[in-house]
Amino acid sequence: TRSDLSLRMAAVGGRGALMTPGQTGGMDLALRADAFLVQTESEAVSGEGATKADASRMRLILEGSRAFKTGNGATLTPGLELGLRHDGGDAETGTGVELGGRISYANPETGLSLEANVRALVAHEDSGYEEWGASGALSLVPGDRGRGLSFRLAPTYGTPGSGVERLWSARDAGGLAQGGNTFEPESRLEGEIGYGLPAFGDRYTGTPNFGFGLADGGARDYRIGWRLAPARGGSFELGLDATRSEPAGAGGSGTVPEHAIVLRAGVRW
Repeated sequence: TRSDLSLRMAAVGGRGALMTPGQTGGMDLALRADAFLVQTESEAVSGEGATKADASRMRLILEGSRAFKTGNGATLTPGLELGLRHDGGDAETGTGVELGGRISYANPETGLSLEANVRALVAHEDSGYEEWGASGALSLVPGDRGRGLSFRLAPTYGTPGSGVERLWSARDAGGLAQGGNTFEPESRLEGEIGYGLPAFGDRYTGTPNFGFGLADGGARDYRIGWRLAPARGGSFELGLDATRSEPAGAGGSGTVPEHAIVLRAGVRW
C-alpha cells in the first residue's frame, strides 16, 4: 500500500546578550529562545482514513561562559546552560528542564581547537520520557588565507542537540521520530579532511576535501568535493560535492546506496 506523505516544518530562534566579556572581564551571559513546529500528513488509502501528526517545542535557555587566557595565547572557555522547555503535539507533551555543560579550547596561532558538550533532560512532566547526549569536536583550521591542511573530527552519542538542531540533520521524516518514550542512545562519527591551495591568480583558495559519517547499524555517508572561497576573506563560498549514502543494512534488506551531486553557494551578510 502506498500513500503520499507531506511534511512541513518551521523553526525560529533568537539570542540576547545580558552580559558581555567586555563588561565583565571575560564573563558572557545570554538568554536564548527557540521554537519549532513539525506537521506530517498522509492521504487516505483503502480501508484507512487520512492521518495527521504534529509536534512542537518551545525553549527558553539561560547560558553563561567564562573565557580564560592560557600562557601560550590559547583560550579555555567553560560554560553552563539551564533551560525550560514545553513539548506539545502528538509525541511527548509537557514541561521539562534541561541542563547542559561545555568546554572549549582554541589556539589561534596553531588553528587547533577542541570542544566537548554534554546535555540532559533532568526533569519532565512525562516521567517516562528520557533524553540526553554528548558530543565533541577536534579541528584544525588554516590561517586567514585558508591555505594548508585542515581537518575536523566530531563524535556524538545520544541526543546532544535539542529539537531545532535535529530538524536540519534529519534525512527523512523517520529521522524526526524519537521512538516513543524509550530512549535508545545512538552514536555517530563525522570527519573531514582538506587542503587549501591557491586558485585563480592567488585571489582565491580552492580546497579539495573528503568527508565521511559513520553511524550505529552500519549507516555510512561519504563525500568528496571542492570548495572555493576568497583568499583574503569574504562572504562568498562555492562548493561542489559528490556524495554516497549507505543506509543501515544496505545490500541485505533490499535497500541500495544513494548517490548525489550537490552544488552549493553561500553568501553571508
